[in-house]
Amino acid sequence: MKISDELKKSESLFRLLAENSKDIIYRMSIPDAIYEYVSPVASEIFGYTPEEFYKTPLLIQKLIHPDWVEYFKNEWKNLLDGHVAPFYEYQIIDNSGKIRWLNQRNTLVRDEKGKSIAIEGVVTDITERKNSEEAKKESEERLRELVDTINSGVAIYKVINDGKTGKDYIIQDFNKCALELEGLKKEDVIGKSLFDLRPNIDEYGLISIFRKVWETGEPAFYPAKIYADDNYSNYYENRIFKMPNGEITAIYDDVSEKENILAEVKESEAKFKTVFESANIGKSVTRIGGKMSANKAFADMLGYTTDELNNKTWQEITPEEEIGRIQNIVTPLIKGDVNSVRFEKRYIHKDGHFVWADVSIVLQIDSVGTPQYFITSVVNITDKKKVEKELEEHRHNLEELVAERTKELKEKNLDLERLNKLFVNREFRIKELRDELKRYQK
Repeated sequence: MKISDELKKSESLFRLLAENSKDIIYRMSIPDAIYEYVSPVASEIFGYTPEEFYKTPLLIQKLIHPDWVEYFKNEWKNLLDGHVAPFYEYQIIDNSGKIRWLNQRNTLVRDEKGKSIAIEGVVTDITERKNSEEAKKESEERLRELVDTINSGVAIYKVINDGKTGKDYIIQDFNKCALELEGLKKEDVIGKSLFDLRPNIDEYGLISIFRKVWETGEPAFYPAKIYADDNYSNYYENRIFKMPNGEITAIYDDVSEKENILAEVKESEAKFKTVFESANIGKSVTRIGGKMSANKAFADMLGYTTDELNNKTWQEITPEEEIGRIQNIVTPLIKGDVNSVRFEKRYIHKDGHFVWADVSIVLQIDSVGTPQYFITSVVNITDKKKVEKELEEHRHNLEELVAERTKELKEKNLDLERLNKLFVNREFRIKELRDELKRYQK
């Protein structure tokens, strides 16, 4: 009697728990597939009452989603053969037409001879979890597609030990660009350490930045620096972030071409500066508005220090009456009609006198053709102009002297012509007299 009471008490407790559980608890006999018990929550999940399950053996087969029919058939066959998986995950279409994901934990019941006589299971509706997983998967796939489209390498590392060396950063993933930069396939890098790919990484200086980001969670930027080993000699820029799961993500770019161009530009600028500053003729870099940067030779030419001259515009050191003419000369240069111009002009010396110069100008433009500044070469031709002036005065004097001498010659020629006429007339008259004398003598 006591055992019977305990059994009834246990059954009552089980029923209380089963009927208040959010999971379906059921028992089905094998092989006739008759449901011996189905908890009430089946109505919410399946859309069928326990009574409907009791009346319809293997009712679950009617609910299986078409994509899972073959799966169900295989597992049912295994069950009849005395084998059951610890759990099933599958989809159903409930009585209202809604698709649900279910997780079913199984226990196979055997008799004293070991024969399978029933299956007991706990079924949980995991639709929300599966939908979240699917949404997460789709989001990750979209993120993966996005990451694979960017033109920067993206590397994800798991940090082990204390993160102090390249061996502590284990590659979890590389995007498409990173694989192209490395010239490797994904299977060649996943699971390897950063040290395996870059044996000199500990000397490069990046690991300390990785470790700081890993410890603090604060993102960091590691500027362009050359990394070199037996296989690589490249400049890289790195941006490092810590992911919510503790992994480190590095977004990096091979900026070797840019750095080499910058180095060439710096070298070119240094050479230009040397030539500019050491030239023995005047040089200036002049902005379109007129502000100048002049070399020492130009400043000396006009009696200024370089600092004094660099605080002036070209208009301030040009006679006012010449400014319009100069602007007209350089306008075709700004418009791109000509590549350079050359002309002579006067500059105003610091003490007020004029300095004549032979000026050559080229225009520097940017990558889209916008005028940036003039590069001007200035040769002092004041002495030449003085000589030219003296020669002009001498030429003028010579011309006046020649004119005067020519006038004198013309006058003398006229006198000679008059004398000649007198002489000719006299001779002619003598001849006439002689002829007349001869007539008288006859």
